Amino acid sequence: MKIYLVGGTFDEKRGKASGLIAKIYWALKEQAQVADVQLYNGGHIETLRKLHDENLMEDADAIMWFANVPNEFEKYRDIKKHYPRKLLVTSKRNHDEYKFNYLVNHALGLKANLVIEFSRGEEGRFQTRLFDPLGAVWVDRTYDIQVLVEGLVERLAYLKTVKRIGTRYKEGVIAIPNESEFVSLVKQLSDRFHDLIHPAEGVTRFLGNASFRCRHGFPSFRHGDKIFVSRRNIDKRNLGLDGFVPVQKGKDGKIYYYGEYKPSVDTPIQLALYESYQNVNYMVHSHVYIEDAPFTEVAVPCGGLQEVKEIQKIFPDRTTTNVAINLIGHGSLILASSVQDIEGFLDRYISRPIPEVMNSMVMKC
Repeated sequence: MKIYLVGGTFDEKRGKASGLIAKIYWALKEQAQVADVQLYNGGHIETLRKLHDENLMEDADAIMWFANVPNEFEKYRDIKKHYPRKLLVTSKRNHDEYKFNYLVNHALGLKANLVIEFSRGEEGRFQTRLFDPLGAVWVDRTYDIQVLVEGLVERLAYLKTVKRIGTRYKEGVIAIPNESEFVSLVKQLSDRFHDLIHPAEGVTRFLGNASFRCRHGFPSFRHGDKIFVSRRNIDKRNLGLDGFVPVQKGKDGKIYYYGEYKPSVDTPIQLALYESYQNVNYMVHSHVYIEDAPFTEVAVPCGGLQEVKEIQKIFPDRTTTNVAINLIGHGSLILASSVQDIEGFLDRYISRPIPEVMNSMVMKC
């Protein structure tokens, strides 16, 4: 694994190196899974601009972007815009002025895969915590940089193996079937999820997504069942039929969507599950848990196709339907044949512990 570590202060002079970044660098160098670490610890603001804008980190597997920039300069924070396929680790200094849901919102805004929180502990020493945008904590508060880095590299190594499939636009207009009963239920559920999660203002991703299978053919489709998935990042509390996006898997194995809006990032997972479980007609995914539902063993991030196998391990019978499953470190999923079957789970939703500290079994996946 090749990592670019960018930290310290960058300004119009020489900047200033950070002793903490230096410690992280040397700890990274000791990790067997890390083949190379490129260090930029303070310097001229032009160096930061070039790293940000000119694809100088294109050979990275992961980018750790901790640069401190005075307010009079551009902050260069939209790393994912320039390096969308790289794993991104960002940081946030927090001396008890920010609540955890703000930190999660910060991670979502930067599209970070992982975040290191730095805070002042005993005798002014830095304490660190590693978490992801779903509020799962991979290294709880520690003063030991070695412990932090070991947990960081372990999680990065797993994230590097996560497989995703993107969605592609396809021309055509597909009518959305009248599923008003399901839409009404999703709105009701989203109100429940919002009450359980209390996400930071503006965060709708935490309200999950919903989808349904249409078995009534439309001539516009050439093959396969029709699946309709809620739009990406739409607030489900205000959902209407126009909040669903028609999607299908093509003969080429790629996934296509119709209309101007992209579908949920979990679309490839749900299409695979509809293909596996032919009796399932509805799914509701949320970022809360369901009481007494079984848990997956491995914490898979949003959109990771490994989640399909995790679910299939628990429900190997492909005729399974009307079940709920908790996705460890993530949320839950209901697979149902009818809207009425989903209603049976309404009173079983419970909050995830946020932050949710992951144990060694989940970490060492």
